[in-house]
Amino acid sequence: MATAVEVLPARATADNDDLDVLDGELLDAEPGRQLALLDDGDLSEELTEEAAADLVDARSERTSKTYAEQWRYFVRWCAETRHRPGPKTAEKVMAAYISHLRLHGGRENTGAAVSSLRLAMAAIRDANARAGHENWPPKNATSALIRKQSRRFAAGPDRRPVKSSPPLDQARITHLGEHTPDDTLDGLRDHLILRLGYWTRARRSEQSNHRIDSLAFEWVDLEVKDETGAVVGTRRVKQMIAGKRTSKNDKWSTGKEYTVRDPAAVDYAERYLAMLALFGQAEPEMPLLRGVTRAGALTPVSEEGIGLTGHSINRILKRMIARTPGFDAPDATSHGLRAGVPADLGAAGHSPLKSRSSPAGTGRQPAWSSSTPRPGCAGPGRVPRAGPSWPWTTSSSPAPKRCRSRRRFPVQAAVRTDRYGGTALRSPTASARLRPDGGSGVYWLL
Repeated sequence: MATAVEVLPARATADNDDLDVLDGELLDAEPGRQLALLDDGDLSEELTEEAAADLVDARSERTSKTYAEQWRYFVRWCAETRHRPGPKTAEKVMAAYISHLRLHGGRENTGAAVSSLRLAMAAIRDANARAGHENWPPKNATSALIRKQSRRFAAGPDRRPVKSSPPLDQARITHLGEHTPDDTLDGLRDHLILRLGYWTRARRSEQSNHRIDSLAFEWVDLEVKDETGAVVGTRRVKQMIAGKRTSKNDKWSTGKEYTVRDPAAVDYAERYLAMLALFGQAEPEMPLLRGVTRAGALTPVSEEGIGLTGHSINRILKRMIARTPGFDAPDATSHGLRAGVPADLGAAGHSPLKSRSSPAGTGRQPAWSSSTPRPGCAGPGRVPRAGPSWPWTTSSSPAPKRCRSRRRFPVQAAVRTDRYGGTALRSPTASARLRPDGGSGVYWLL
């Protein structure tokens, strides 16, 4: 029920002598009733300072760096050709720059690729948007130039072949592995790059983002079937759960997990992690793939927390190919690992759709979402729920010392004695070896 009321001005004072008389109603409170604001022309439609600061780094760091680099190229061209870059950038200036790239860009100065033109336009419009000029400059003329470049490369003498890496299937990975050492830190790392990239269909940027806790191991019992499909028993195998923290297609960074039952992949991963533990570099949040010097020492982690960049991973694969005699795909790149599973499935007579959920008997394992609970395994980027449970380190073990000389000192158990028994394990340094001290779980660095 509404009650009419007249709001009278307060007693006039020096501070409120400008008060007005208002006519209004006092309304009883009702659920769902919204408050109304008097629009006196002073209501804001702009971002708060806090929101504006929050939006500055909302985009991925890689995208921000790429756009900033493209903007610097544009500003440099404007300085050379006496154009004003902005912001606010004139529509004709952006069109002139895209035309220049279309005709004279690229590594051979014969014309930039369509993707490069789109990236340049996006960077210019992004710089203007951040300066307060949304959807500017207009892209009608520029889009017409990009479409013209697309038609140019689609047919005629300027046609460009599609560049794609040959797939690195199981046969090629095995060939590369035969000429890669498996008793040194960098050799085990190279084997892990091959196997992990193949089984998780990982891009090089996704491999670069792996952390120590991206890998977890568990024992499982698998059914054994005869030729008729009847279950005749079980066999116990160790499998590795490899988690992707994020990927190009994972816009919300929910992550994904892959089950790997390849014995060689599991073995290389465990031995590589054991060697990292010797250097005290096996903490859960540390990068998985690390650079190694010629002397066998680990390179420092970058300020961004990256061990190996995507370009470094590709160069490592190129070196593996160069030292492998008779390799039939010399122009392969790290992206070929991503195409390995589909290639093997196609050779086995399965359709490309099978690459996501492989039929029984192919040896391929389907991918699980990181939200799917799995016993003994944490999702990508998370510490295992039961605490440190890796076989190469223990919560009570102090961090192993780093050795640059041949001085003897004990190293806490970083390798399981039941696995390497009375054999010598080559350490991450080229001139040192590890000798197990009985069954005490202590190794001597010689």
